Amino acid sequence: MRYFATWIISEIARNPNELYMVEWRILEHVIAQIFEGLGFDVTLTEASKDGGKDLILECEIDGCPASYIVEIKHWTSGKRVG
Repeated sequence: MRYFATWIISEIARNPNELYMVEWRILEHVIAQIFEGLGFDVTLTEASKDGGKDLILECEIDGCPASYIVEIKHWTSGKRVG
């Protein structure tokens, strides 16, 4: 999955409209790969019943542990999130 996510990242970078073609769970893997590349320790949660958490990011800031919860929304309909 890591190689596939890296390939998708490069395709989106070349043509941002490719983002609309990416299935939602694959997008979660892609975003996880991006954060790993930025130096975060990333936990990708289960596909369902995740309590609104898609990714859990962990890092250290000035020697102190920090964690962030990420929820990813991927709509192609053009409608805004309620």
